[in-house]
Amino acid sequence: MNKRKYTDKQKENIAIYQKNWRKNHKEEIIRYKKNYYIENKQMINEKNQKYREDHKLEYKTQEYFRTYHEENKNHRNETSKKNYIKNKDKISEYSRNYYLKNKEKCNSIKAVSRAVKSGKLIRESCIVCGSSFAQAHHWDYSKPLDVIWLCISHHRQHHANLDRKN
Repeated sequence: MNKRKYTDKQKENIAIYQKNWRKNHKEEIIRYKKNYYIENKQMINEKNQKYREDHKLEYKTQEYFRTYHEENKNHRNETSKKNYIKNKDKISEYSRNYYLKNKEKCNSIKAVSRAVKSGKLIRESCIVCGSSFAQAHHWDYSKPLDVIWLCISHHRQHHANLDRKN
């Protein structure tokens, strides 16, 4: 079987054609992907599970994220700056509205941050697993320095359980 060779100009034209086709058939592509997922859900989940098991050491561990973020620090900073400059008004408005809706929560978080920096409050390990990368969790925002310390995953689990109860 002979493989056809394309010139750079032909490759460029093909890429443009494909991009335009995908742009014009967005709904059709989304519908196809949803149907494919529904029809092959078990197979996809099995493949994902197998991948996670095979790549357990590198898959979403704290060390993996730490090295990834360190290696891509400059790129993330540049992207964040560009995004902020591009959407400065929207971001400011969102932040202002969030603060107005959640004053007590925001003030409690700031109070904990200031207390940790000043030494008034000592950052502890996660009370569940002992991880040293812990976040403060408030039971009551009216008591800003009354916190428990949870790692990111246990903090998320805790909030998920609270959401289920409510």
